[in-house]
Amino acid sequence: DYPEAKTIKLEENYRSTARILDTAFQIVKKIPGRKDKRLWTRNDTGEKITVYAAADQYDEAGFVARVIEENGPSGGPYAVLYRTNAQSRVFEDLFIQRNIPYSIYGGLRFYERQEIKDLLAYLRLLVNPDDNLSFRRIVNQPRRGIGRQTLNNLEAFAAERSLSLFAALSRIESEGTIFSPRQRKLLQEFQRIIANLQALREYLPLTELVKTVLKETGYWNYLEAEGTKEALNRLENLNEFLSLVADYLQRGGDDDLESFLQQTALMTDADTGSEGQSQVYLLTLHSAKGLEFPTVFMVGIEEGTFPHSRCFDSEEELAEERRLCYVGITRAERKLYFSYAYQRTLFGETTARLPSRFIQELPEEHLEKINHFDYNTQTDDHLNGSLKKCRWQVGDMVLHRRFGKGEIIGLRPCKDDLILQIRFSQGTKELLAQYASLQKA
Repeated sequence: DYPEAKTIKLEENYRSTARILDTAFQIVKKIPGRKDKRLWTRNDTGEKITVYAAADQYDEAGFVARVIEENGPSGGPYAVLYRTNAQSRVFEDLFIQRNIPYSIYGGLRFYERQEIKDLLAYLRLLVNPDDNLSFRRIVNQPRRGIGRQTLNNLEAFAAERSLSLFAALSRIESEGTIFSPRQRKLLQEFQRIIANLQALREYLPLTELVKTVLKETGYWNYLEAEGTKEALNRLENLNEFLSLVADYLQRGGDDDLESFLQQTALMTDADTGSEGQSQVYLLTLHSAKGLEFPTVFMVGIEEGTFPHSRCFDSEEELAEERRLCYVGITRAERKLYFSYAYQRTLFGETTARLPSRFIQELPEEHLEKINHFDYNTQTDDHLNGSLKKCRWQVGDMVLHRRFGKGEIIGLRPCKDDLILQIRFSQGTKELLAQYASLQKA
């Protein structure tokens, strides 16, 4: 309409270094049909972008934690950016263990998310049927028609007989005249579900028990049927809970629900510390738009994680993943880190991973690449000291009371202990040295 109109591009960037901007451009320039625009800055060239190749998600979180501890307040505030909410869990657990104050920007901590609290309530009720708090939380989660009036009637009925809510369910058939036939039927169905799960607890392995709880209560199917983006996020969080269970078992935890809940309680009750200059912010890439931080960690940069596997069949959605990557990179003011893992526990199973295509496209002249083996053996004095005190070495053959015979294939630090990576016949496990109860084979 206006052939004489002049286009003015707002290309000067006041936030980031030249290296960061050039790196971002290499990612975004491949978007089909993109307007020709390239940001520039009067700022310094800046530090190289660090790319860390981690052994797994725990090694990745450990790298981030150590960089934060080494740089302290002078490098902060820090941001850890990830593609999906579920990825926060490993970082939260480690930051709590190492007393690194953090907050979730624009969201809830992992153990405060509705689906995680619901699942934990189901598991607690299996261990302690008299837990009225857990009962109230999940008696109608997912919705099964047990409304407020039905619950009020049950609470009055239980109080009159000095019973817990769950114990009262066994008396409503013979004594529950205050309940309508429909209310009685719904409550008895819930009782049947919990009683069956309690029976299964006696012989199902922990991982299978958690999966069965999600299935038999209808929770998993409810979220799948909902099919919204929010429901998919909640399913990803539940899958991450399964990874939490697998991690607990791999590190030598007892295959027992009560022991697992005691360990989890340490995380759910932990104080994450106060706000401060070295505060760490955990947030999704979608939440990062419009924000800026002196130091940014972009984690989980693997095919299927970022870009997300749901985007592989759509050019338009892959282009949106590129824009998201561009947003993440340009949140960094001075220092940017990328990290990916060679293997990651997903859905309770450990699988091999490939670096993201975005990693492959980063300009080599701007990169400093670090491999987990070099980093952990050459730059970590704590590891070297721990190795001297540790009676185990790579290559040792060992015996474990549950996993049998295995070979130590790796060592890495964890606070005042070492994590032993051991290859057993049923797969590779990671165990804390001081709690593993190993014998030489």
